[in-house]
Amino acid sequence: MTTNQSTDNNNITLRQLISLFRVEALTKPEVTSRSYLKAVASFEQFGDAHGIGDATVCNNVAAEWLVYMFVCGLSFKTSGYYLDVVAGLYNSAAKKHALPESPFKRIKTQRKTAGESCWHADIDYLSLSALKQLLEQSTLLRGELRLAADILRLCLLTAMSPANAAMLRTDSIDNLADISNEAADIAGEHVDGRRKYIFPLRQSELTPRQLEKRLHGLLARLLMSRGLPYAQTSEATTEAYWTAAALNAGIAGTSIRSVLGHTPSSALLLDMCQEENLDKDAFRQTIESVARTFLPERPQWFAMRLRRGVKFETVEARLQTLDAEVAAPEIFYPCNEIAKRVGRRMITDRQPVIPDIVFFRCRRSNVFNLFCHIGDLAWCYTVPGTGIRNYAAIPAVDFDIFQRTIGMFTNDCEVAPIGTLTPRPDERVVLVGGLFQGCDARFRNTENDNTLYRLEILGDNGFEWRINVDPRLVRL
Repeated sequence: MTTNQSTDNNNITLRQLISLFRVEALTKPEVTSRSYLKAVASFEQFGDAHGIGDATVCNNVAAEWLVYMFVCGLSFKTSGYYLDVVAGLYNSAAKKHALPESPFKRIKTQRKTAGESCWHADIDYLSLSALKQLLEQSTLLRGELRLAADILRLCLLTAMSPANAAMLRTDSIDNLADISNEAADIAGEHVDGRRKYIFPLRQSELTPRQLEKRLHGLLARLLMSRGLPYAQTSEATTEAYWTAAALNAGIAGTSIRSVLGHTPSSALLLDMCQEENLDKDAFRQTIESVARTFLPERPQWFAMRLRRGVKFETVEARLQTLDAEVAAPEIFYPCNEIAKRVGRRMITDRQPVIPDIVFFRCRRSNVFNLFCHIGDLAWCYTVPGTGIRNYAAIPAVDFDIFQRTIGMFTNDCEVAPIGTLTPRPDERVVLVGGLFQGCDARFRNTENDNTLYRLEILGDNGFEWRINVDPRLVRL
């Protein structure tokens, strides 16, 4: 977008706005320009992470970006500098284009009023991870600790307060299943035909204040048993952990406030995000997205694309420096080894199959947090047309076909189907993948502790080739 081009102020997208920012930043002196472009890059990474690059710019965009910078671990001072830079670039661009009122003005004022005290969350990533481990092992708990763990799990899966969970009746399990099947299963384990309520808390004998004291005591003892923090009330405790999980899952601050109905005391930064009226599907989808972070997940394969000028080695080095707050994924970057003679030496060169695509395997709930740390180097593919941040997992069947086609495999791919026999010497085989797909060959022997097959192939020109191939590419 050129600087003399008019822009429809009702339809400008985030990507178009970023283009204007880059143009404005490049008009500054070199040192200033480099600094400004870092701020623009952070704003762009925010758009990529939430999948809103092609969405129309809204009033909440500045607040959501501020929340994103907080989750990424930027300091209060750095985030303020980036906000000032982008706000200034917006004002400069507005002098040349018909742009709406700046969405950054309100946030700058609110941030200044709130001060550095807003740049804090009661529950950090390590505490959240420890809680997830505790809940995954809740079946090993007994007595009141098990009861507390089940109430906490149900609240986190449904965004329900402990007081409302305590008042669930035995005939409400079907309604609970409409929100979460897992929550309904938890409740089902406590149903007793002799009780009116699901959980045995003597609800009929206690006043609301006494019931809250009972619930808070249960949750406090459970969390203290693992050295985990808790708040002054049971509702504030569950709310703090639910909010932390939502932020780390990439849920927008506006959605968090809309589900809770207020700003959680554990993350006052969300007060800058304006509530939205979520429709039924969006409300349910938000709860399900957070719930998935508390459920056992099967790791899946995803694809990231390297940003312009970034090499795989740079991403690999960054992944090796990730601290305990980020689970490093399994990486698959298939390369062909090309041998060539230079003088009297043989040099092997690794050439990637797809130079700017890196495959990685992790839990879906960890993807957003991962790209908060490497988003300046790469971005993850999302499902198109969904209008939200929805990372595109690669179907297992398609990824298996891809591996067989290129003749390279990940560690989680089976070595061979059950019952497959090793060919006998001189037995004829067919290559079903890789560079020699479709060729007939003759088996000679196994090498490298039976992990490779040594084959002979007779070419059309009469030349005989001897190659080592993965057993998964061979069929009798």
